[in-house]
Amino acid sequence: MRVQNDRVYALLKGRSQTEIANQMGCELTNVNYWLNGVRQPRYDRLCQLASVLDVPVDELAMTLRDIGNERRK
Repeated sequence: MRVQNDRVYALLKGRSQTEIANQMGCELTNVNYWLNGVRQPRYDRLCQLASVLDVPVDELAMTLRDIGNERRK
């Protein structure tokens, strides 16, 4: 699935959303929704996603919130 946001592209660090979903053991659509601001992950999934992406949880939460807010404009 296509990445719409440069910030998300930077978070992925060259990995695909499919790779992230496989590492997390979840559906690709969930990862795509989270990274494109369609939905916010539950806290446990947010922590897992932050771990996989190797970024602090609070930084990831703020980035995903900002992406979601941009999407709604």
